Amino acid sequence: MTAKLERASAAANTRATIYLDPALHRALRLKAAETRLSISELVSDAVRSP
Repeated sequence: MTAKLERASAAANTRATIYLDPALHRALRLKAAETRLSISELVSDAVRSP
């Protein structure tokens, strides 16, 4: 995403707080690094998938 698109996308989203098990948080951080996606993007994709 471009910086301009990221800012526009961020403005359209609602912030939420979730509590994760430390092992799950670590797995998400590793997956984010591997895929070059943010943790937020990974969580959003997981919630949207059937």
